[in-house]
Amino acid sequence: MPTSRTSLDLASRKAEVDLARLSLSKCAVIAPFDGVITRRLIKQGQLLKMNDVAFEMADFSDLKVRLRVPERASVALKAGQPVQYRADALPGKDFTATVNRVSPVVDARSGTVEVVVAVDNTTGALRPGLFSRLDIAYDHVAAATLLPKSAVLTNERESSVFVIRDGKAARVAVKLGYESGHQVQVLQGLSPGVEVITAGHTSLTDGAPVDAIKAVDRELAAVKS
Repeated sequence: MPTSRTSLDLASRKAEVDLARLSLSKCAVIAPFDGVITRRLIKQGQLLKMNDVAFEMADFSDLKVRLRVPERASVALKAGQPVQYRADALPGKDFTATVNRVSPVVDARSGTVEVVVAVDNTTGALRPGLFSRLDIAYDHVAAATLLPKSAVLTNERESSVFVIRDGKAARVAVKLGYESGHQVQVLQGLSPGVEVITAGHTSLTDGAPVDAIKAVDRELAAVKS
């Protein structure tokens, strides 16, 4: 049976509509991953050429922190270790983080090793560029003797502190271990409970008479008598 002109016109119009829909579908800008638009480089009605950049996007759900640690500390770090992560802009909030990778290479100029930490940001609270603080517990020492860092005097040969004995300053050499915040571990040289001078000690000499002023946490400040 011959096809009527009306049927041919209808089929032609349907083909035109399908072709228009196909062209429209190719005009949509679809990102290859889920994320957030961080920058728009085009304006409405602007004509684009092939491979023109329209938007910049980023996925913030899994952030990475890159830091450099001394080579002595790097040997105690390994992938999978938990990290305590905080951001100054979000006080009181802790985020889950783990050591992702420890570089096998030591930078010859700085003597440091690059460590990459992965931070879980599925809540979207964190943003790239925030000032952050990270604590990595790579060893646990039971009953450690701790000393305020402010009490330590260091030269090329050794580290030492001043203690008070019979009203006089006595310089004692110490061997130090791990550091944590404002405190440092004492391995040798001091016994637990010994009071040390934390202020005014840079100008002291061994055996100089001092007057001690009690300070917080049983630390001592001293002035020459």
